[in-house]
Amino acid sequence: VWAIVNMGWFQFNGRAVPVSKAEAAKWFALAGHAGDAGAQAQLGLMLAHGDGVPVNLAEAERWWELAAAQGHRDAARHRDEFRRRPNPLPDSLGQPPAPQGAPRP
Repeated sequence: VWAIVNMGWFQFNGRAVPVSKAEAAKWFALAGHAGDAGAQAQLGLMLAHGDGVPVNLAEAERWWELAAAQGHRDAARHRDEFRRRPNPLPDSLGQPPAPQGAPRP
């Protein structure tokens, strides 16, 4: 699983390969399905913000819940913040989130 997670980070950050958030999400999903809490937490963030994938808040919450159940503190914090907000999460730039299902550029 470690190698799968690293492939995700290589794609996400463009280390030795071109940046591809969509490909990174695929790697994080593979690792997340294998039970890696860090990959689950990262995929939740990507889904919440439309970072390379369509915005899907329900899936973001589901991935955060899986990671939080394994003790991932950041995932638990994101999940809890998400649940406390009356509106969907803003993205990291302070802009409103992309419409449900729409990827961010």
